[in-house]
Amino acid sequence: MLRQIKFFYRYLVRKKKLLKLNNENILIDNSSNNFSKSNNKGRKILCLYFDGLPSKPMELYGGYVPTPNFNRLASSGTNYHNMIAPAPSSAMCITSMFTGLFPHQFGRRSFSNEDKGLPKDCKPLLNTLQEDGYELFFLWDESFMDRRSQNKYKILNWKNYDINFLDIADKDIQAVQTKKLLSEIDSKYDNWFCYVRFSDGASSKYKGSAKNHSPYTFDDEIIEADVILGDLLDSISDDIEIIVFSDHGKSYGEHGIYKYAFNLSEMSLNVPFITSWGGGQNETNLVSMVDFPSIIMKEDLTNHRYIYADTGYADQWIRSTMVRKGRWKYVYNRTGWRFPEELYDLKFDPNELINLVGKHRDPYRDSRPKGDTVDIKNSPSAEVLDGKDVSEIYPRNDWNRVKRVLKELRLERQRIWEIQGVDERKYE
Repeated sequence: MLRQIKFFYRYLVRKKKLLKLNNENILIDNSSNNFSKSNNKGRKILCLYFDGLPSKPMELYGGYVPTPNFNRLASSGTNYHNMIAPAPSSAMCITSMFTGLFPHQFGRRSFSNEDKGLPKDCKPLLNTLQEDGYELFFLWDESFMDRRSQNKYKILNWKNYDINFLDIADKDIQAVQTKKLLSEIDSKYDNWFCYVRFSDGASSKYKGSAKNHSPYTFDDEIIEADVILGDLLDSISDDIEIIVFSDHGKSYGEHGIYKYAFNLSEMSLNVPFITSWGGGQNETNLVSMVDFPSIIMKEDLTNHRYIYADTGYADQWIRSTMVRKGRWKYVYNRTGWRFPEELYDLKFDPNELINLVGKHRDPYRDSRPKGDTVDIKNSPSAEVLDGKDVSEIYPRNDWNRVKRVLKELRLERQRIWEIQGVDERKYE
């Protein structure tokens, strides 16, 4: 009997040790989850926003412009490889960032001063931060401050918040002023949220700084952004959490598109986005900037069935809409445009060169028969290609799948326009 009691006692001891070990392992696993919920009070959050900075030319994202300081931050943080802007414009994108809403969900129809406000059930990120006792700071350069009265209503009703707006100078001395202001903020407050905008374009000091790596003058601002980031990383305290991003990119002339020009190309929509927490994690899934509040608050990301982007509000004639599902990207342009619809398979066509919807327009061939090659009146081919559906021309073996995807994304675009009550006949 005594032997049985001793055996049972030893069994309980081993069981207790095993249970303790398992619990410790579970706790360790949970703490390594970058997106697990945590206590968000008492944090110092610094958002560094570089206006108009595309991700594709950056070394961190497989490009040709060296970005040692972006790489440095990503090595210990979280790098979002497929962060998609919800609009190729600052005001609309920033609205999405602070509300968690896509542009078609804002409830706005135009760009006019009278058209403002947000849906009643929308709780912007600033509400949450303010309720948690954060001191809120926005640092804008002077040129943006001049336009702030125009931008304010399109982003939020700023009067509802106790925000400190601090003017900083043009980009030439912007980094120096930013460090000074951050030092003052950090010395006075234990928990704060600071949103800093660095203006579009390179300052005079950095003109030509990318010429050893790139022929594109736009890339000068990538070099400058990387230097600014490195300077800030070296000067601010370790307890400050950093988020670095852009609101949209820009086009370098692809398909005749210059700068951002309110287009939905990948050069305009794919943006850099890095957080200082995450332990070197690479997030390769598609993520939208509407998830900014979740990322800031370290909550689980929304599993979006579709990701959207818009070039304008519901009633603007310039409006084009993108619906993205994984590798498939559908763009609808208003009736009467040269290409009313676009569909790209970005896995095999990352530069959006092959439109998988519409009629083929052959730039070289016509229906005339072959003739003497020196006779400029005749075509080098007798194939009749003009006007045929692209599915008859392009050599794919999955056209049934492509057509199913097109139907699905086309219906989704129609749905979000219909719930806004958009009448396209006004724009024909």
